[in-house]
Amino acid sequence: MASKQPMGYKCRIAVVLLVLLASIAALVAVAVIQDTWSSKEYSIEYGIVIDSGSSRSTVFLYEWPGEKQNETGVVTEKENCRVAGNGISEMNVDPEKDAQSWKGFQTCMDKIIKAIPAEKHKTTPYLSGSYCWDETATESSNPAYIVNPCYPEGYNTTIKASSIYDSECTEKPKDYNPDKEFLMVGEPDSEKCRSIVKSIFDFKTCNSTQCSFDGVEQPPVTGDFMAYAGFFFIARALNLVGTSQMDQFNTSLTEFCNTNWTVLRKEKNWISERYLRTYCHGAHYVFTLLTDGYKFEKETWPNINFEKQVRNTSIGWSLGYMLTMSNMIPSEVKYTYPMTNPVFAGLIFLFSALTIITVVLVFIILIRICY
Repeated sequence: MASKQPMGYKCRIAVVLLVLLASIAALVAVAVIQDTWSSKEYSIEYGIVIDSGSSRSTVFLYEWPGEKQNETGVVTEKENCRVAGNGISEMNVDPEKDAQSWKGFQTCMDKIIKAIPAEKHKTTPYLSGSYCWDETATESSNPAYIVNPCYPEGYNTTIKASSIYDSECTEKPKDYNPDKEFLMVGEPDSEKCRSIVKSIFDFKTCNSTQCSFDGVEQPPVTGDFMAYAGFFFIARALNLVGTSQMDQFNTSLTEFCNTNWTVLRKEKNWISERYLRTYCHGAHYVFTLLTDGYKFEKETWPNINFEKQVRNTSIGWSLGYMLTMSNMIPSEVKYTYPMTNPVFAGLIFLFSALTIITVVLVFIILIRICY
């Protein structure tokens, strides 16, 4: 009997230790499984960018998966809406037209908001930006009669001083009179228009081996490039979407500038007249910027691809703005675990209780053996 008693204690200790180790192992396994087998579910994030251009405004809606790549959202365009009415350069001139513009803006915002899930309305950021484009270049010896070498032949218009100077893009002269009228007469001269456009830039100041303009260092251009937004619309007007030759672009530009207004309206009837009149100046601006500014030459010009969209997403500053801002917008993450919270808590409680009980039993058995 004496020999059987120690043997019985040894068996009890072995069983208790086995249960203890099993409980600890199960406790660790449950915790590890719940943590490592969990998965993340990212919601779709949204952002609104209001592009307030000088001649037009557009509202863009972008979306991207919450899971980012290199801390940047993979942004795509979901919706865009062109605001009916004037751009910022023509605001604060005519209250009635301003009211129409605000109404058009509200219509676009209503359309954009409807495309966003209701639960995302409060977390969707609104981002806005604006820019100004000096669309005309003029000269005159008569203060009330202005000859514009960048306007087409046959295009004449009477404008008030307020339509020029009552905007964020121009500075008022000292003798400013908002009701003063000017007769703007188009007398096309492509070379003179180009010369006036070039005067906008400073191509002389340079403290480096090569500069673009205004003293900014410009390394030689290499590789492929994409020209979008205003660049694309200018190229489309010249029938040169995609790639082209430098001489081809220059020739088409000159022909466009020398085309009579009546012919131009007929040939380019898909372009609004309010914008069509500015395309000669815009084309010279683009050509000057790319050649004299960025130093594209005959050999590198074909590397420029004039495109509007990539994968159904309009390319412009608003997309780049949204890409940058997506870094700062936190993503909503939903964690999915292999076990529900009640099951996980129940297993943890069970195996924790078994561990505590077996530890207590081990102490009781050891005390009885020792004493």
